[in-house]
Amino acid sequence: MAKIDTTQIEGYENMTAEEKLAALESYEYEDHSEEVQTLKNRNDKLSKESAEWKRKHNALLSEDERKAQEAKEERERMEQELAELRREKAKSVYKAKLLADGYDETLADASADALADGDTDTFFANQKKFIAARDKALKEELMRGTPRPGAGDGTTYNSKDEIMKITDPVARQQAIADNMHLFE
Repeated sequence: MAKIDTTQIEGYENMTAEEKLAALESYEYEDHSEEVQTLKNRNDKLSKESAEWKRKHNALLSEDERKAQEAKEERERMEQELAELRREKAKSVYKAKLLADGYDETLADASADALADGDTDTFFANQKKFIAARDKALKEELMRGTPRPGAGDGTTYNSKDEIMKITDPVARQQAIADNMHLFE
């Protein structure tokens, strides 16, 4: 509540209590209550408008932020998919080269995985397995190509002339092969 400025009343300090009461009751001041109410109403209206604009701004900002987040997530998903596709392509290329070099299917697949992932330890361990298997297969092949000594008939020959007297050409060739030391 507004206070009355008593300095505006002449001789207020020298008045008795009844005179002061009468002076205060008769005192008229400018009533600005209607103007104050109008200003309060305008202030309330502007506050509501400000709050509405702020809400709209936040909704737009939230929409923009939401769209930015969705775009970011989509980009991350696409980058992850691209990385996976690149890995699969590299794995396929490695596997094709390894199969061409003679790797079996499972070892080529495991080695290609290791190369695509950058796991050199696993790749070199698989390389050792491949070399061991290849050496074993090569030895088996060489053994198959080596001629077997003939069983012979138990006859021993002491000279080259005895062998040359054999009339069967296959038997004679076998005897020569068995007794090469006589022809040196």
